[in-house]
Amino acid sequence: MIRRPKWHTLTIVCLLVCLTFGVACYLICLSSPNRITEENANRIQPGMRLEEVEQILGPERDDTYGEAVVFHPPSIGLVLTKNGPLYQRKHWIGREIVITVEMNSRTATVHSVWTSEPLPVDLSAWERIQNRVKALLNR
Repeated sequence: MIRRPKWHTLTIVCLLVCLTFGVACYLICLSSPNRITEENANRIQPGMRLEEVEQILGPERDDTYGEAVVFHPPSIGLVLTKNGPLYQRKHWIGREIVITVEMNSRTATVHSVWTSEPLPVDLSAWERIQNRVKALLNR
């Protein structure tokens, strides 16, 4: 009978635990509903507060893990006040659609909403892994 060292058994156990954890995380990510959709973008109306928008879309995020470029929609122009810009943009980036919400800084309400398509960026495999790990750590 061959007797294996304890570290060998411990290594196999650790690998199995890591593999199980990785598969579980992957399945959880796949099972979460996609809230960044055209239908949900159409539900956002001027005058809504950020909390109401986040109830529809969830928190502001990039579901492409940095693998897409967002072209900013046309602007009403940069309006500066003594307290900073009058409008701030928030982006919800999905694999099929980008939702940009322009918020009025004074009233903290939605001023306008745009949708566009994300344009993919050609990243190396290592850069994709780094972006996904950063995104998971920021959740």
